[in-house]
Parts: sequence; structure tokens; C-alpha cells
Amino acid sequence: MSKHSKRISLTSEKLRHLEPNLIDSHLRSYDLLLKEGISEVFAEINPITDYTGESWELKFAEISWGPATTTFRQAQKLGLSYDKPMFVEVKLTNKKTGEIKKQKIFVGSNFKMRYNCITQLNDHLWLNSAKFC
Repeated sequence: MSKHSKRISLTSEKLRHLEPNLIDSHLRSYDLLLKEGISEVFAEINPITDYTGESWELKFAEISWGPATTTFRQAQKLGLSYDKPMFVEVKLTNKKTGEIKKQKIFVGSNFKMRYNCITQLNDHLWLNSAKFC
């Protein structure tokens, strides 16, 4: 049988047990997607032309977000997703006449993360300044 020695601490304060923030990488990835990722996708496909390349050209410009359709608590209570609509300003150019039409179009809804929420985990309350709950 091996004998285990007891660890001795010579400090006056007890060491705190630090919990790792396991969701931090997901939150940073989500922020990066919203700030740069979606714009990069539209930049990859810009401009879209007709099959001849001589008549029409469609360009995606500025991305904007609308307000959330419900509050977080309403969505939670009704079993809905907590999301916000995404709009993109597009520019359609008629290459033959030079006419340009601009319009803001609805592209889809995107899940919205909350900031500063409290999560209960293993009988402990944690303040997540990070965004997801």
C-alpha cells in the first residue's frame, strides 16, 4: 500500500477553485461570424451576373439587423426562437440601360444571444457576462 501525503498550504488565504469558461470559444466564434463571417460570404459571391454577363448584375452591399421580434422571456415562455431579422441592401444594375435599383431585402432570421445573464449550475449562480443563456 502506498501512503499519500497531505498537501500543505503555507499561504494565509485559501486558494479559490477557478471554473473554466467552456462557452467562451463559442461566443467569440459567434461574434466573429456576425462581424466578419456573413460579410465575407456575401463578398465571395459578389457580383452575380446573368448567364451572358451582359444584361444584369446584382450586388449585395450593407448588412443590417432588425430589432428582435420578441423579448427573451416571451420567447422562452412561448417556446419561440429568440432571433433578429437580417436585411441586406442590394443593387440591381441593368447593364444595357445603366438603370440602377437599390432595395433593402429580408434575408433571414439569426439566433440572438443575450448579454449579462445569470445561469444556475450545480446550485451555484453564475453571472455570465459572456452572452449565452
